[in-house]
Amino acid sequence: MKIKVRKNDLLEALKKISPICGCKFQPIMSNVLIGTTKDGVVITGSNTSISIKSFVTCEVIENGVTTFPASKLTQIVETLSDDIELSDGLVISGKTKIKLVGLNVLEYPPQKFEIETQKELNIAADSFLKGIEKTISTTAPLCNNNVLTGINLVSEKDENEINFYSSDGNIGGGFSIKTDLSDVFNLIIPADTAKELLRIFNQSENLTICVDEISLIVKDETTFIKSTLINGVFPKTIENLLNAGRENNITIGKEYLNSIIKRCQILKENIKGERHTLKFQTQGNRLDFSFKDVLTETTLVEKVGDDIVIGFNFDYLSVGLKNIETQSLKFEIKDTSYSALIQDGDYKFLIMPCGF
Repeated sequence: MKIKVRKNDLLEALKKISPICGCKFQPIMSNVLIGTTKDGVVITGSNTSISIKSFVTCEVIENGVTTFPASKLTQIVETLSDDIELSDGLVISGKTKIKLVGLNVLEYPPQKFEIETQKELNIAADSFLKGIEKTISTTAPLCNNNVLTGINLVSEKDENEINFYSSDGNIGGGFSIKTDLSDVFNLIIPADTAKELLRIFNQSENLTICVDEISLIVKDETTFIKSTLINGVFPKTIENLLNAGRENNITIGKEYLNSIIKRCQILKENIKGERHTLKFQTQGNRLDFSFKDVLTETTLVEKVGDDIVIGFNFDYLSVGLKNIETQSLKFEIKDTSYSALIQDGDYKFLIMPCGF
């Protein structure tokens, strides 16, 4: 293989692909696979659960396929200033010649970027990415294929609606979009995949999104991502809690609550091994906040329903507030044993109370 390619074009593709390359059981996966086509090259990388390929237009001097160490090639290309010539084991740019040998092409596992019996999801790119962005922060930390480590996408054909759900057991998120639906689906996208989708397609205006029972493919004009979906059933209780009614509500300014949370986060450093609970206590239209014996604050609020005393982990609250755009927060509360809800248009944030 031998090609001549513009530095920025090559670097853009490598930056998309190299971060996911690697698998401790297969050393070859630390390499990118580069193969020529009629009008350029296809660069492919994988970690076995996520695979990415990107097309780069360039001058093909000699057809072929080769591999390069993904991270090293990316770092080297960043330092170069001229057009780049790549051939087996060589990187040439201007007067610079670098030997950079990859592993045997024949060791690279076949990468299939098509899926059988696929459904194309009718979701606009901006809505799809916004749904992921809103709900990814409430997924659980990675563990052995737990369904809570992913984002649940559910179609509601009767409502022409797609819902995104996530939860780590303490907090949860929901986001809804309206669209014309031709298929019914219920799938769980791994959080790792969701992060890559946001990273790679954040500037894309047109995306094609396809799924089958085990795989997801998302692509734009130059780049494909294929990922294995999480096998399992997402808890229906998350959807039920996000859509349940609550009799009591308190309305608080977002900036004011954020300032209290920031003070609590500073003060918690002096309180080891304690719950990070911000206590809410209403008396009529007065709301008293407290954190242990180190912080107390009082403000007037709008309130509907009964007086209530309830506590929330302020670190969890902070996660939800980052996804909420409205400046007026309405906490919908049932009682001290039931989750509270904050809504912001098509986004809902769920938080379980905790003791204080």
